[in-house]
Amino acid sequence: MNSNIYRIVIADDHELIREGIKKLLELEDKFKIVGEASNGNEVIEIFKLFKPDLAILDINMPDKSGLEVLKIIKGIRNDVKVVLLTINSDRKSLSTAIESGADGYILKDSDPRELSEILLSIINGETYIDKRLVNSLVDIYKHSNDEIKSKFCDLTEREKEVLYYLSNGYTNKEISEEIYISEKTVKNYVTNIYSKINVTNRVRAALFAIKNDIEKHVKI
Repeated sequence: MNSNIYRIVIADDHELIREGIKKLLELEDKFKIVGEASNGNEVIEIFKLFKPDLAILDINMPDKSGLEVLKIIKGIRNDVKVVLLTINSDRKSLSTAIESGADGYILKDSDPRELSEILLSIINGETYIDKRLVNSLVDIYKHSNDEIKSKFCDLTEREKEVLYYLSNGYTNKEISEEIYISEKTVKNYVTNIYSKINVTNRVRAALFAIKNDIEKHVKI
């Protein structure tokens, strides 16, 4: 990806939503809006033409849904970052998005002031799920039977604490503020956690924490 300016395409069938996101991101010198789309087919054409670094997709669009577009463009170029927007916490859509490789899942009534920071964290390799969707993740995955032998006992107490906040949707910055350590130190803990439990992103780490009843092992 370009190290200075990140190319973004915005897709939503409501022009008001597209314009709102566009104006927010244009306030940042790190983003360049290279295309806007009102339906799924338009997104794919724009994606092929402009090769954006990140796509912001409404889940419910005409022609092809955001979930369908996610699968298609990830199939074309797996390293593209894809963020899905939705007005509700539909469990089936959330589950499909995660399994299809979504890098972010954001509710439309989220604080707009946080959007730029969220997108930058996603571009830098993190996965973001709105905090309000944590309960849906629990419902989806709590009783799944496909978990490999738990590596939970390999984690230090501090790593379990970081994992707890991570699994509840906290960003690295928010975790650092909660447990009074630097953001850089949090990043180091997160890297160690990923290595120990054999995952590559925050969503997978959160699912691991849910399956291992992280709340029972951390005193908050």
